[in-house]
Amino acid sequence: MTTPEARLAEAIRIHDDDPWTARMLLLPLPGLLKEPDDLARLAWLATHVLGGLLRRWPEALTICSQAVSAVSAPRADMLRSLAASATLAGDALEAAKAEADLTMALDASSDDCAALIRLLVIEQDLAKERLDRWRPLLERATIRAEVIGGPPELVRFLAITANNSASAILDWYPTAGGKTAHVMERVARLSFRCWHAVGTWVQQERAHYLMALVLNATGQFSGAAEHARAGLALIEANEPAPIDRCFHQLALARALGALGDAAGSVAALAEAAAAAPSFDDYWKAEYHKAVAAIQTVVTPPGSPPGSP
Repeated sequence: MTTPEARLAEAIRIHDDDPWTARMLLLPLPGLLKEPDDLARLAWLATHVLGGLLRRWPEALTICSQAVSAVSAPRADMLRSLAASATLAGDALEAAKAEADLTMALDASSDDCAALIRLLVIEQDLAKERLDRWRPLLERATIRAEVIGGPPELVRFLAITANNSASAILDWYPTAGGKTAHVMERVARLSFRCWHAVGTWVQQERAHYLMALVLNATGQFSGAAEHARAGLALIEANEPAPIDRCFHQLALARALGALGDAAGSVAALAEAAAAAPSFDDYWKAEYHKAVAAIQTVVTPPGSPPGSP
């Protein structure tokens, strides 16, 4: 691993599982990377890893600032990382400057850019133990973002941060209720709307998958089944995506099992199980975790879900 680009790629690969090692890989990179795409990835990793995961926000701000300074014309994706890092590092002046620069880069309204940064700040500071404090603000920020119609890059940024926040809440509360369920669904629907406005078919298909998971988690099984089927239809209409198809089938199996459609649930499980042997070790493990979480699905006697 001799090149800066290889170090960046390794940091991306391991950052969720080993953020401290990823940090050591990232720290020397601002003076070594040259390509704007690589510097944008560095700014994102600094925000997510040094800040969001390790809570070292001044360090995240330093790396973001160095990455932005290394390009002749800072891109919008870099500026949103810089604005969020500066806000959470407590540097009000740098945050205001980055937000103003982002407004110009996107040719968007300052209020809409402020709404985006607010959602990104919440996403990066969100943790299970802080959800109760952030939840009212997350809902208000989501309501504000729901009226944003463009420009497309701003809508794409909203889709990403809303997806990340909804997915995090889902990980913490796989069977959510009450206010948590309400805000998780609202944030997921924001991501869904945004991806369907500006996303590729793959992003739209995965937005259906997130909605299927969220609605299963909140007990809205008919809606979950509808979204799982819509995601499967997008795959069929475009190109094979065996992993995505498998997980849509699992979401459908959970929904149908909860709705009392045992035959449909078992058929969906069988479709998923047929694909799993071709997966690599990571996706096989994810498949088995998902199957294990489906406790209410009826299966034929002697054939536990996911058995060979």
